[in-house]
Amino acid sequence: MSGAGAQGDGEVALIVGGGPGVSASCARHFSEAGMRVAIAARTPDKPVLVALEKEFGVARFACDASDPDSVVRLFAGVESQLGAPRLVVHNIDGRMEGIFRKELVAADSSLVLQTIQNSAYSAFLVGQQAARVMLSRDATPEEQRGTILFTNASAAIKGYPLSAAFAIASYGKAGLAQSMARELGPQGIHVVHCPIDGAIAWTQEDGSRKHWLAGTDEGDNMLDPDRIAETYLHLHKQHRSTWTFEAVMRPWKERWEGVRAKGVSLLGIGHRAMVRTSFEKGAGVMLFRGEGDLTLQEIVRAVASYFEPLMGRIWDFREASALLIFR
Repeated sequence: MSGAGAQGDGEVALIVGGGPGVSASCARHFSEAGMRVAIAARTPDKPVLVALEKEFGVARFACDASDPDSVVRLFAGVESQLGAPRLVVHNIDGRMEGIFRKELVAADSSLVLQTIQNSAYSAFLVGQQAARVMLSRDATPEEQRGTILFTNASAAIKGYPLSAAFAIASYGKAGLAQSMARELGPQGIHVVHCPIDGAIAWTQEDGSRKHWLAGTDEGDNMLDPDRIAETYLHLHKQHRSTWTFEAVMRPWKERWEGVRAKGVSLLGIGHRAMVRTSFEKGAGVMLFRGEGDLTLQEIVRAVASYFEPLMGRIWDFREASALLIFR
């Protein structure tokens, strides 16, 4: 199913997963930026999607993103009606009512599988087709072929209790995004992982912003989907010399307790060492592995000598597990 021709004659954007929050905001902002926009959902007749078609010319498509054939048909339909998408947003949460806040031993295994299919598996299917379309277009070595954005959740960086299925799905999507970024980046495709760490409250008819569970926004203590959409558009327009891979978004009042910082950096010590840092309750934990011809022990000692003046005395040094704890 599709609506009237989308506004604008610029790049084509495809949003997979249609609802009144981030997807609707992206459709509006992308259209206002002159893009031709398509939005796909299992139920494309939702009032919010019909309104987007009428007001912004957004083309609506029916798609079950967990079904490979349905995703193939979606991309073929978008390309036929609007052109090949240069920006693809996967914005599917994947959680189901029957598995939400279930104890591990009470979780229905079939619903766990469906959650993974709705989230991580659908992200793979959408990412795969997006990559095929973007790689098929002629481009100069200096030209960016396109952008693929994956909306994710806090569960991508911290596994909550009573949330096993969603943790599996969210971590799976995070791993997929990183794998795709490493593979497709050198080919000119910008892949971005976007964990949303906090409640998203969208504008209601009375002008307030509300989240279905967390309540009404007070003083911007919840994420605004319009601002998320602005960030997504910025990520798409980034120059390739400064591509962002992981854009974690959270409101200014969001608590960070227990959040594992997933920043990965390269530390120059003659050979590469992948360094992952995590800070919790004032302590810094560093896990790393070596690449090249340095031994693990040599890398451990090199990292220790580098960080000791900055972090203070090393009080626990476990060479066997390549773990440094600073206090």
